[in-house]
Amino acid sequence: MSDAAHNSTDGFLTLLDLAPTGSGPLGGLNFAAKDLIDIAGTVTGCGNPTWAATHPPALVHAPVFEILLQAGARCLGKTITDEFAFSLVGENHFYGTPRNPKAPSRVPGGSSSGSASVVAAGEVDFALGTDTAGSIRVPAANCGIYGLRTTWGGISLAGIQPLAPSFDTVGIFALRPEILGRVIQVLSPSEAPPRINRVLMLEDAWQLADKDVAACRNEAARRLSAAGIESQSITLGELVPGDLGADFFAWKTTFSAVQWPEVWSTYGAWLETVKPGLGPKIAENFANVKKASRDGLAAGLKNRLHARHALRAFLAPDTALCLPTAPSVAPERGRVDYDRSGTGYLPRTLCLTAIAGLCGLPQISAPFATADGLPAGVSFLGAADTESALIALAAALDPDRT
Repeated sequence: MSDAAHNSTDGFLTLLDLAPTGSGPLGGLNFAAKDLIDIAGTVTGCGNPTWAATHPPALVHAPVFEILLQAGARCLGKTITDEFAFSLVGENHFYGTPRNPKAPSRVPGGSSSGSASVVAAGEVDFALGTDTAGSIRVPAANCGIYGLRTTWGGISLAGIQPLAPSFDTVGIFALRPEILGRVIQVLSPSEAPPRINRVLMLEDAWQLADKDVAACRNEAARRLSAAGIESQSITLGELVPGDLGADFFAWKTTFSAVQWPEVWSTYGAWLETVKPGLGPKIAENFANVKKASRDGLAAGLKNRLHARHALRAFLAPDTALCLPTAPSVAPERGRVDYDRSGTGYLPRTLCLTAIAGLCGLPQISAPFATADGLPAGVSFLGAADTESALIALAAALDPDRT
C-alpha cells in the first residue's frame, strides 16, 4: 500500500470483544491495546506484516492486559502502531495513518497512534500504549486527550515487545483524568498519593516551543492559580548542573546515544537475517541506527545517571515541572519534516520528551488548545511513582470538571 501513509484509517488494527474475567473498579469500561502488547491467541505484530508473519500467536496475555480484564474492563481490539514503535509521527506505511479526530488534517502522533485515535474518537474509554521517547505523550498532545507515561519499572513490561528496554514504559490514554485515575489504581495502586502543591514552570522549555504552543504557558498558570496551586519559574540549569543544564539538545543527544544501541540490540539480528519489508521512514531510522557510532554510549550512560540523580533529588513528591508536551501542534498529514539533526519538529520534540525518558519519571500530558483551536499538550512531570498525584493535578485543572 504505497500511499497508506497518507490514507486515513480507523485506529483499530484488529477488532476483538474480550469480556472481563472478573469484576472490580474498571467494571463498565472498555479499552484497546497497542499492537506491541500480547493478547492470548493473537499475533503481536509490532506494526509490521513481516514480523507478524514470522511470529506465533501469544500463548497468554501480557500481565498488564490480564490485570485490566480481571478488574472488570472489556477489550474491544488491538490498535495500529508505528512500525516497531520507532517513530513519533503516527504514519504506518502498511496499515495507514490513524485518524486524528480532533484535527483531521494533522497526524495523530506516534508510536501509540491507534490507541490515541480510538480514545479521541470516543470508541473506547481508555487505551494502553507504550512510551519510550514520547509515544504516549506526543499522540495525547496531538489528539487533544490525556496521556500518562508511567514511572520506568513501575508496571511490568512482560509480554510487551521492547524497543529500548532501559527507556520503555507502559502508558495510558483517556478523555478524562478520572478514568486515568481508575486505571492507574489498578495497575499501580497507591494508598495515599501525595498532593502536588507546587508547580515549576520550566521556562526554557516554553521558549523552545512555537509561539502558539508557548501561549499555553500563561493559560496553565492561570488554571493553577484558580486551583490554589503555587507556580514558580525555573530554568534547566537550576535543575541539572553541567552540560545538560545548559542545552536541551544535550538531552536529545544523550538520549539517542543510549537508545540507539539498545534499539539495534533489540531488532538488529532479526532485521539482518529476515530482511523484512519496512516502510521507507522506518527503514531510514533503522539504517541510521545501524551505522551510528557507539562511541558515545559510555558518555551517554554517564550523563543519564547524572541527570537521573540530579532531577530525582530535586523533585519532591509534592512538586511537578510544567512544560509543553511537544514544541508545536501536530504537523499536517503528508508534510512531516523527518529531519532529526536540526531544529525542526522531531528534534525539538525529543529535546522535551527526553527529560522523563532519561530520568525514568512519570509525565502526564493534558489537553489545551491554541488560538487557532488546534490541540496542544501541557505536561506535568513528577517524582517517581507519583502518577496518581499527577492525575489529580490534571483533574484540578480540567476546565470541564464538575
